[in-house]
Amino acid sequence: MANNSAVKPVIDVDVLIGLIQKVNDPKKTTEWTPVYRALLKENPGLWRRVGDLAHHTTLALIEDFHGSVAFTESIRQGLEELKAELGYDSAPALEKLLIEQVLVTWLRLSLLEKSAATRPAALALDFARTKEAQDKRVARALRSFTHACTTLARVRKLAQRTPEIMQINFGAQQVNMVKGEADTPAAAD
Repeated sequence: MANNSAVKPVIDVDVLIGLIQKVNDPKKTTEWTPVYRALLKENPGLWRRVGDLAHHTTLALIEDFHGSVAFTESIRQGLEELKAELGYDSAPALEKLLIEQVLVTWLRLSLLEKSAATRPAALALDFARTKEAQDKRVARALRSFTHACTTLARVRKLAQRTPEIMQINFGAQQVNMVKGEADTPAAAD
């Protein structure tokens, strides 16, 4: 039997960039899109390099803030450390999506708070209205961040309390297996 865990060859970055350029070229897109789709199907996880919207959102938030290079790189490193602390690498797929959402909402909230704290609102013609609008944006971002954190916590709590159950039916005989039980399943009558 062939080994399905064989390592697939690494995709050359220059080849990938060339293919993406051809797919994005309106004159060549119909010809190259099927090739690109096949490449994505053959290489699970490749889509994250090009089309991971959470990653692109994070980059856009950082770049739109117009901080110094040192500030930008510190934020990127901080996000990577937070991602690791939240257990991203060992998390199931749903938790990974929620961890990404926590990070994006945290970054948005933090940048809005920094902007509100450092923006010279006193120079605005209508200080009270400007301050109120800033406070509303921060409050909405805080609700989004809190919701993302709460959802992640709930999913993790449910995962801990709900054992992984596998049910197998062989004709009239049913076998139930629960994660953590002995390797030999008990047959139910």
